[in-house]
Amino acid sequence: MKALLDAFYAAQEQWQIPAALVVKTLAELSAEADIVFLTAMPPRHAAVRRALLDALGLPYPLFASEEPKGPLVERLHGARKLPVVFIDDILRNLHSVRDYAPPCLLINLMANAEFRALAPVPDIGIHTVADWADAARLIRAHVGRSTASR
Repeated sequence: MKALLDAFYAAQEQWQIPAALVVKTLAELSAEADIVFLTAMPPRHAAVRRALLDALGLPYPLFASEEPKGPLVERLHGARKLPVVFIDDILRNLHSVRDYAPPCLLINLMANAEFRALAPVPDIGIHTVADWADAARLIRAHVGRSTASR
């Protein structure tokens, strides 16, 4: 299994393509918010992912870790009063963040419609979006509400 996963990550630049509107949407949001990629992969593969993200026009910081994402988000965000958003296609990651960073806006975005049809239905409190345009609307509303209440 380890050899298969290593081959999968080593060849990611050959098969991985960006979801529709992700580059444009994140570029626009980056004027309003800090963007960080958290990827669930062994850190030894981070350089390949970093090169891929750069080639795609996604220059945002990248943290590769096999650790659950909730504790990572908690450490990255800390006790700051700023709004925080977490987007993922895997519910386990969204649940982990919900447990460690409760004020976080949780968005389930699965760009592949065929995979979406096979995925479990997200819990209450996890917003499902169809695409990056929908995600951007939720994020802007969350950021606007959070900054207005301070």
